[in-house]
Amino acid sequence: MSDNLKKIYTPNDNFEADLIRDALEQEDIYCFIQGYNHRSMLGVLGSYVGLGIMVPEEQAHKAKQIVEELLETVQALPPEVDDEDTKESFEPSKKFRPNSIRVAVILAFVIPGTGTCYAGNSNLGSWIVVSFFVCLTIFFLTMVSYNPSKFLFLSVPCIPLLMALDIFYAIKTLKSKNPNG
Repeated sequence: MSDNLKKIYTPNDNFEADLIRDALEQEDIYCFIQGYNHRSMLGVLGSYVGLGIMVPEEQAHKAKQIVEELLETVQALPPEVDDEDTKESFEPSKKFRPNSIRVAVILAFVIPGTGTCYAGNSNLGSWIVVSFFVCLTIFFLTMVSYNPSKFLFLSVPCIPLLMALDIFYAIKTLKSKNPNG
């Protein structure tokens, strides 16, 4: 076996990565999940760390086939329902867990900018995060100086404005990705 690993797939989350790793290991294919440990350590913010399924180059073709078959099988499974009409009308989603507006809004309240990043607009989200920390730094430096200045009155209203901006763009991004949902 060579030491060269090739990326064959980018899973959406740790759950999907574990599922794929188990399927590959059952077929005696070594699998390394790039970014898995970092994502786990960061908790809520870990969703920004990309994952990659890495396998030895000489087994890459077989591994891709296994992953494709697994994903087709998992996405073809209907939900657990008793109603036969519901089972027949089931359409599998493209992702295991689609981004939700609720999660984006919660992230926006934790750290403004993370909701927009979660929704998929990482450039704008990064700028909002940086702006938030600049406002926070100005706020705390002004408070420590015991001499509130005009910067304090500029930074305090900026934080809720950044939250509102983050929520607005997160929802806008998510709705543009899925106009029906």
